[in-house]
Amino acid sequence: TVNSIADLTEKTAPVMSILMISSGSQTSAGLFRPLLIFLSQTVFAAVSRVIMPMVLASAVLSIADVFSEKIRLGELASFFSKAVKWALGLSSVLYLAVTALNGLTAASRDGVMLRTTKYAIDKLIPAAGGMVSGSLDSVLGCALLIRNGTGIAAVLILAAIALRPLLTILAGIIVFRAAAAVSGPVADKRAVKLLSGTADTLVNMFACVSVCGTLFMLTVLAMIASGGMTAGLW
Repeated sequence: TVNSIADLTEKTAPVMSILMISSGSQTSAGLFRPLLIFLSQTVFAAVSRVIMPMVLASAVLSIADVFSEKIRLGELASFFSKAVKWALGLSSVLYLAVTALNGLTAASRDGVMLRTTKYAIDKLIPAAGGMVSGSLDSVLGCALLIRNGTGIAAVLILAAIALRPLLTILAGIIVFRAAAAVSGPVADKRAVKLLSGTADTLVNMFACVSVCGTLFMLTVLAMIASGGMTAGLW
């Protein structure tokens, strides 16, 4: 699922970049396309190749700790689990902070450039300047609608990719948590610990997929919002 989200990100980047340029957001396009490529090739790649193996390592160590009577591996498993949470949290916070700050700045610059261009057309073209400037507003408005529609379509495709795996993982979390809770009073403590550890592993998997989907969705929504700011809609 993470790799599928990465592929969707790579395919979305050039399309949204072209649509942003056509709607007068050249600066924002120059910012967001590298961000999407960075998101796909760096952040998502790190989740797939580094963080997910850490999740599996935590699961293996947790299982080994249950069945090993002499070697205690519970703390090492806990270390990997906490490292996964810290890595996901820090990477998402840093990425979103950079995206939000740069996105607002780029949208402001695009808005200034667009208003300057419209003013120049209105004043420098004799007689027909006002009509040409008004036509430019219509063209940019249509391009903005197309761009927003494409962004919403990308979010819907994301939902189609990620929703079923997330629901499957969530169902597994509920089942293993319930099994651990019900069997706790009567079952062997190692069996309860195994069920609880499996649920923790699924929680980390759920976090990996949901963070990747959220980062992509918020980036696309930021691209849509920057178009509204450029056009002076808010």
